Amino acid sequence: MIDGRGRELAWLGLVLTLLACDVDQGLKFENPSENLKHGIRGRLVFSGAWPEHVSELRVVATSNFPPDPSDPLQAFVFSDPVRLGVRAVDYGLALAPATYQIVGVIFREQNQPWEISNLLAVHKPLDPCTILPDLNQAVVVPSDTSVVTGVDIFVDLTKGSFSGTVRFIGEWPESLGFVGMVALRSPFSFANLIPCGLAILPIGAEEASYRILVPADDYVTLVVAGSDLSSITSFQDLKILGTYFTPGDSSRPGVISVQPYENETGINLNANLELFSN
Repeated sequence: MIDGRGRELAWLGLVLTLLACDVDQGLKFENPSENLKHGIRGRLVFSGAWPEHVSELRVVATSNFPPDPSDPLQAFVFSDPVRLGVRAVDYGLALAPATYQIVGVIFREQNQPWEISNLLAVHKPLDPCTILPDLNQAVVVPSDTSVVTGVDIFVDLTKGSFSGTVRFIGEWPESLGFVGMVALRSPFSFANLIPCGLAILPIGAEEASYRILVPADDYVTLVVAGSDLSSITSFQDLKILGTYFTPGDSSRPGVISVQPYENETGINLNANLELFSN
């Protein structure tokens, strides 16, 4: 287990659940923002050039954490499509009275389904690098006649990614409830363990592909696991199953340099399932 402070990492299991959820590309989301009677309004401010692969972009919000794994789409409300290619745009999203822990911006790639792993930004993040929200600044819609204004989101369009394959070694423990990956700034310290990127990995597989969306920077990446998502409150509840090492040197964690808009490929690593029981 990792020792750590971890208030911000109370969100790890939460977001790993989000990243496991795909939204059916064929579904149509109805949320007319004209004549908004209750919900939120704000401004989206974009930095960087618009990537060509972005086919559609929307604002999403949820008050239900963690979402139901059997029907994760029910946890999210989608806005009307946001106009592409702009530097800034005002938006409105009809929401029922509730506390919304995440209000964010998600995109869909051309010829691809909606994926929560493509969440680009959230309102009031814990850190500029992350999509983890500050729950102390959750958005509250108090009544069915309330429109909360000023729910602004700053969206970094320059984000890159890294991708590769994880190979699982050993037998899958029955008590293992999830396994995922985190991207941490390099060099990292246990005093600041906010993940800048997250991905979920399938349970029971011999090998799995992944991609983690992150701002341009240098990172290390770990495979982490826990008994179940709801029990995660900090890194103390997780175990490290694998680390990406410098190619040719298994004694030194590998540093992954992510460039704007680019995908760094070939970040392959092993996950030792026996470490979960130790």
